[in-house]
Amino acid sequence: MGLFSGIEDADLFQRGKFLTPDFVGVLEVTKTLAFQTRAHGMAFIVEFEVIETNKPEGTTRLVTDNGVEKLIPDAFPVGSKCSWFQKLQDKDIAFPAIKAFVAVLSGYTLDQKDAIDEELSPQLADLLDRCTESPTDNELVGLRICVSTVGVVTKNNRDFTRHDWDPYAYPQED
Repeated sequence: MGLFSGIEDADLFQRGKFLTPDFVGVLEVTKTLAFQTRAHGMAFIVEFEVIETNKPEGTTRLVTDNGVEKLIPDAFPVGSKCSWFQKLQDKDIAFPAIKAFVAVLSGYTLDQKDAIDEELSPQLADLLDRCTESPTDNELVGLRICVSTVGVVTKNNRDFTRHDWDPYAYPQED
């Protein structure tokens, strides 16, 4: 048996490119996943294609790394890929975030709580199960959503990028 025996059965390693603070744009869902991560347990991940962006090619961001300030790439050009990651460890946090995301993706605003609870909530678990069982061929793929991101510091003093979702206004057909 060689050093790489069994590699043919290994999954391909995938790493998402996550939106950074101060992004404003329109995203289109390309894939919905749920899987076990090494660091965070089960997670729900949505992959997108960037449709509109305020961070085209050549955009940079100033970061501090071990006390040294440097500029790093911070571009999300039209056509590029990005991901949204929601760990499922604490369902009291995860489920409301996922429910809000799917509601807005479905065209609701978050102040339409009664309509969301009556029309979307009863079918939400089945919808998400279908979407994660068939990641690239489901009801969410192809839908668009507006997002703006904000950098915040958590109670544990960790940097976090909050995603503020808004419904996408599809052009009216003539």
